[in-house]
Amino acid sequence: MHRYSLLKISGLIFFILFIFIVQSFRWSGEKGAQKAHENFISYFSEKRFAKCSNSISDDYSDQWDFNNDEIALALKRLGIKTKLIT
Repeated sequence: MHRYSLLKISGLIFFILFIFIVQSFRWSGEKGAQKAHENFISYFSEKRFAKCSNSISDDYSDQWDFNNDEIALALKRLGIKTKLIT
């Protein structure tokens, strides 16, 4: 029984490692950036502003000194205004 448990645990670890490797290749480089961009645009067009906010990196900053918190607040305000208009 001990040997069977060890085999199950090692199989589970191998499976998790395999999934991690596949996902890291799937989201790496230009293809991953393009997919993330498409997801962001999709969330924005569906007015799912909370999802948009969650997809922005915590380390984000730009030339206008916006950071993740300020963008999240702007998206939240946009969501509130959109709800008031409709």
